[in-house]
Amino acid sequence: MAVVDVPTPRRPPATSVAAGRDALVDLLGADRVSTGADVLAQHARDESFHPAAPPDVVVWPRSVEEAAGIVRIAVEHRLPLVPFGAGTSLEGHVAALAGGISVDMREMDAIGKPSIDDLDVTVQAGATRRALDARL
Repeated sequence: MAVVDVPTPRRPPATSVAAGRDALVDLLGADRVSTGADVLAQHARDESFHPAAPPDVVVWPRSVEEAAGIVRIAVEHRLPLVPFGAGTSLEGHVAALAGGISVDMREMDAIGKPSIDDLDVTVQAGATRRALDARL
């Protein structure tokens, strides 16, 4: 197998990040949009050995409509999106190699009514195993 040089992803321009951040604040409110260094660092890595790569901004949607709005803003401002769950990936999935928006799904944690007949339940992306076990 040949080793291939992989180019370093380019981060979005600061003007795009700033405009996107402002649009995200308009959508979600300032309390659910962060550019704080500690928050960015928390969302820069998972449980893997891969080096940390922080996003430019972290957001916490609470509904499908808000999540869709975040995607629209990312597309409009050409900002990469990185979903963030519990941060337990072992493969480097949460590293924002090209910056952009880390979408922390923890506040979308609704658990629907279990279907005994089908042996399934609908959950939102932020639902935890413990919460689901408690509900069942």
